Amino acid sequence: MQELFKDKHRLEKGQISQSTWLQYGYLNWRYIQEELQELQCWSSTKKLQNFCHKLLKQVKHFHAYLKDPAFSMTNNAAEESLRNLVIVRKLCLGSQSIYGKRWREVLHSCIKAFYRQGESILYFLADAIHSAATKQPIPSDI
Repeated sequence: MQELFKDKHRLEKGQISQSTWLQYGYLNWRYIQEELQELQCWSSTKKLQNFCHKLLKQVKHFHAYLKDPAFSMTNNAAEESLRNLVIVRKLCLGSQSIYGKRWREVLHSCIKAFYRQGESILYFLADAIHSAATKQPIPSDI
């Protein structure tokens, strides 16, 4: 796996071409596939065999970043976008009720959606509160 990351960095620095990157990437994945197949065949536990079988069925999805350079090899961006929310939840000890947990999930999702659009959630919340108080439909600006 480390070879895939090293080759990706070499591609980004212009040290190897796109076609070389693809060739190396598919060779590395073929090697990983062969290792999984061997592990599946020779494993003594059914749990590991099933795990290898599931991975082998989904291996084509791991190739997505090879086909399209716009795809990231990692999910770092997704993890980073959630990091602040997780820290806040830990500091505030989260919500104790299911309703509170769900409310926080929805609120934080709305905050992130408006942030990505470059807008403030305050206007949306003000409109939503006004709509609820006047028994009008709640706006759906997200």
